[in-house]
Amino acid sequence: MKDAPVTVCQLLHTLNVGGAEILASRLVSRLSGEKWRFVFFCLDAEGVRAQEMRDAGFQVEVLGRRPGFDTQCMRDLAKLWRKHGVQLVHAHQYTPYFYAMGARGFFQKTPPILFTEHGRFFPDLPNWKHKIFNRIFSGSRDGISAVSRSVGDALVKNEGIPASRIEVVLNGIDERRFAEKRLADAEKTALRASLGLTNERVILFTARLDPIKDHPAAICAMKILLEMPAGQSAQKPVLLLAGGGPERSNLEQCISENGLEKHVRLLGERSDVA
Repeated sequence: MKDAPVTVCQLLHTLNVGGAEILASRLVSRLSGEKWRFVFFCLDAEGVRAQEMRDAGFQVEVLGRRPGFDTQCMRDLAKLWRKHGVQLVHAHQYTPYFYAMGARGFFQKTPPILFTEHGRFFPDLPNWKHKIFNRIFSGSRDGISAVSRSVGDALVKNEGIPASRIEVVLNGIDERRFAEKRLADAEKTALRASLGLTNERVILFTARLDPIKDHPAAICAMKILLEMPAGQSAQKPVLLLAGGGPERSNLEQCISENGLEKHVRLLGERSDVA
């Protein structure tokens, strides 16, 4: 008789389009099967990818976290763990980890938590309250990973997590996705034409339009590049910004103020970025 699959909760802020969300969705798509069963819990709101995950057969729960220290959210999280029979929690980013630790510490003893830190907010400063909370509620069976050494160092410095507990698992690109989507020359030409491109050299910036991504720096760098000899060649560079988010109108203004409408383009959210 086969063992039942282990139920894993993917705990995130939302299921909007972002690096953590894409990683979580691809992870469950690859691992879901006889050994693993996945559910998604969103702390704050569903996000645009929630229905996509439901259509793929995954359950999605939304907790509706309130501003501040929301103990009711922790209580509700623990109830949902019991409802779905969750045996392992994968918390993406610190706030979901914080609420997972609180739900377990205040309302039940299990399950173990795998915390993946994808990035840090700015400014990122030491937080003594977090350090105390982490020391009290972090479990000995919990795993902690960071997507880069600098992110891991920030967890040590600002969250008080021992360096010995952190494993750096670098973000990467699945080369097979490029091989699967390799285009013929005619398809490349058609794609460039659909973007209003001919023989320009393309610079692609893929990220949600959020202040922390600092798109204005890339736009200003583009203006400098166009003034250099390399920018005066027949194959002028074009910067494509792929992603959606609250900064779109500000970026449109930044592009206009720098006179870069022909050289910087906002593509919006794209599902065809490997």
